[in-house]
Amino acid sequence: SASEHLNLFFITVCLVTNGLSIFYYGNKQIEIISLLINFVSFAFIMIRNNILSINLLAMLAVAGISTAFTFVLYGGGGSIINYFIVVFLLCVFPRLSFSKKQIRYLYFLAACILTINLLLFKKIFAYGALNHLETYDGNLLNNNMFGIFSLLALYFSLCWLSETKIKKKLKVFIGVCVFCFFGYYIYISECRSALLALIIFFLFLIFKKRPFKGSTASKIVLFAFTTSVIFVLFYLFLNTKNITWTIFGKNLFSGREYVWSNVADLLKTHFVFGTGGSIPVIERANGDLTTSAHHTLLSSMYCFGIIPTVIFIYVFYRAIKDHKSFIVPRIAQFAILSSLIIIYFE
Repeated sequence: SASEHLNLFFITVCLVTNGLSIFYYGNKQIEIISLLINFVSFAFIMIRNNILSINLLAMLAVAGISTAFTFVLYGGGGSIINYFIVVFLLCVFPRLSFSKKQIRYLYFLAACILTINLLLFKKIFAYGALNHLETYDGNLLNNNMFGIFSLLALYFSLCWLSETKIKKKLKVFIGVCVFCFFGYYIYISECRSALLALIIFFLFLIFKKRPFKGSTASKIVLFAFTTSVIFVLFYLFLNTKNITWTIFGKNLFSGREYVWSNVADLLKTHFVFGTGGSIPVIERANGDLTTSAHHTLLSSMYCFGIIPTVIFIYVFYRAIKDHKSFIVPRIAQFAILSSLIIIYFE
C-alpha cells in the first residue's frame, strides 16, 4: 500500500543517514543532521499511522517536560533527541506491517551499510591484536563499538538469509561464511558484551526451536533490566574484595568499577533530572574522564534522571509484551533478546 511504501521510504532514509554518521564518526554536524532526520521521520510515522494513543502522548509529555528541565539546567540536547528517537522506534516498529519482500530489503540494506563501514574502518594492529580503529576522517573508534557494529551486521545478515528462498545447503554455506567473517571481527574487537550476546544467540538457536511468546519475551526483558542493576551492585561489591577474574582474556575489573562508582555518587545529587551527560566521571585509575556510564540504565539515569528512564523501560517492555504486534521470525527475535546482554556493559 501507499502507507507501507511511505514508511519504508522514511526508514530507508534513516538507515542511510545513520550509515553516513557511522562513516563520518566523530563529525558533529553529520551526527546532528542524522539525529534530526531520524527524529522527524519516526515522529511523522507515529502521527501518520495513528500510533499516538492518549496514554503514550501523556508519557511523552511527561518525558518531554523532564528532559526540558535537564536541557535548561545542564544541556545535552543531542542526547535528549537520541532518547526520543529510541522511544519512537520502540513505539513504531512493533506496530508497522511490511511485506516479506520489504522486510528482506530492510535486513539486506542494514547489513550492507554496516558491512561497508566495517570494511572501510582503518584497523591498526599491534603485536597481532587490534590496537585501535580510525574512521574515514581519521577519528578514533572504540573497539567495543566496532564489536557491536559487527554483531549487528551479523544479525541483520542472518535475518536476511533466513527470509531468502534459496536451497537449504546453499543457505547453510552462506550462513557459515557470514558467521566466520563477522565472528572474526567480533573476536579481534575483544568486545565481551558482543561475544556474550553471540553465545546466548546460539544457545537460543540450539535449545529453542520456536520463538518465545510475547509474555515470555517481556519477562526476559524485565529480567535483563532488573539483573543489570543487581549486576552493577554485585560487581562493585566484588571489586572491594580485591578479586582478580579473567573473562575472554580481559580482567573482569577493567575500568567499569570506576565509572559505575562515580556515576552512582553523581546520581545522589542528580537523581531527578540527571546531568545531560555534561558532567564527566572518572573512567580509569589513572584519572581519565568520560561522559559514558557504560551501562544502559545508568546512562539513562546519568543523562536524563529517573522519570525518562522509567518511561524507557515501560515502552520497551510494552513493545515486547504486545505479542500481537511483536510477531517476528525466530532468528530476529533471538537476535533482539540475546542483544539484551549489552545493556549490562554499554
